[in-house]
Amino acid sequence: GCLKDTLPGVDEGESYDKMKEYLTGLEIFDKAMLENDLFLRYYLPMLKADCDLYRTYDYKQFRLSSELIIMRAVDDKSVSEEKAGEWRNVADSDISQITVDGGHFFVDKKTDMVCELINKKFIDRR
Repeated sequence: GCLKDTLPGVDEGESYDKMKEYLTGLEIFDKAMLENDLFLRYYLPMLKADCDLYRTYDYKQFRLSSELIIMRAVDDKSVSEEKAGEWRNVADSDISQITVDGGHFFVDKKTDMVCELINKKFIDRR
């Protein structure tokens, strides 16, 4: 099945147990993170919004037109090279793909590299 079909729906008044269960199954979060109330209160609303957007976005009708840089990490269990390449199916633009060391949250440890890459793209456009 499609990942889109596996995303949990979480209503506003509902507990986040479904979302926690889903995130645990992805194997990209440390279990301690998913038991941390501060983490959950901060990130779960954003993750819910991501899931809602992913579940409802119609990429055939609204294709992306801006340049895309696909960044994925070698040790990311949830995003294979093939899966990352599927962005080509939703965009009518230039797409480049970069693979870095690390796991799903590589951006936390490679912030300087990510910012440098983004800045370089903006500078090159001038």
